[in-house]
Amino acid sequence: FSFVGRDSTGLIVKVFGEEVKVIIDANFEFTSARKCSSTACRIEQPGGITEYVVYCKGADSAILNRLTKQAAQSEETANTLRKMDEFAKDGLRVLCVGGRHLEKTEYETLLAKFKEAEMSNVDRAAEVEKVAAQFETDLELWGATAVEDQLQEEVSDTIASLQEAGLRIWMLTGDKVETAINIGVATSLLTNAMHRLMMVAEEGKNAAAVSDSVAMTCRDGRAQPASAELALIIDGVCLQAALLPENQPAFMELALRCSAVICCRVSPEQK
Repeated sequence: FSFVGRDSTGLIVKVFGEEVKVIIDANFEFTSARKCSSTACRIEQPGGITEYVVYCKGADSAILNRLTKQAAQSEETANTLRKMDEFAKDGLRVLCVGGRHLEKTEYETLLAKFKEAEMSNVDRAAEVEKVAAQFETDLELWGATAVEDQLQEEVSDTIASLQEAGLRIWMLTGDKVETAINIGVATSLLTNAMHRLMMVAEEGKNAAAVSDSVAMTCRDGRAQPASAELALIIDGVCLQAALLPENQPAFMELALRCSAVICCRVSPEQK
């Protein structure tokens, strides 16, 4: 697979020695609501065959919720997720890649809706989001990416010095919990001396259960001895619950006691 070039209509790539034209018809940028980005395109194969495809990239939670039932329960998906967990524990930034092939009539219908949404004078962004949701459904999991985001020099020493000076440091990231913790350790934001408090929503828990879990962790943290050095790891779902009126005072009291707070799986809006 190699990139040959591009023109005003799309890309030319070489696949197993044959040139293929990829015509990009629609790009759906990442948004906090969807937590993914996607591209709808036509792929002109040798011999006059045209494929209609949507590619979608995002966090595993975003892509998994868009898979077909069969794809979500497949052994290939389970193996991919296990590998992603391994990569995340090594501190790599991971994303899922999914997609699906569409029939020509469905593709053209959705593309017409997209063009109409782009021309809308009322709630244009919301209208485009609706069309994106129709493209980004019944996906198959096609793979995953894992990228090392190298730290700048002396980051670890700088953070350690700031903490020694009494500064409390928060890290906000969209990464998986495992990746965020690994980065926290690599940067000296988290140390072995810290007592870690985890606020991470369990799969399938409803909003009330998440709120109760957040409240319980707040009580546990506030009960720690005054001499204890605390670190809080919280994901986006629990952060949303922690900022509810009934939880916010206790959460803020706990957070201000912590030497370090890591907010992971948070959206740009939450940041």
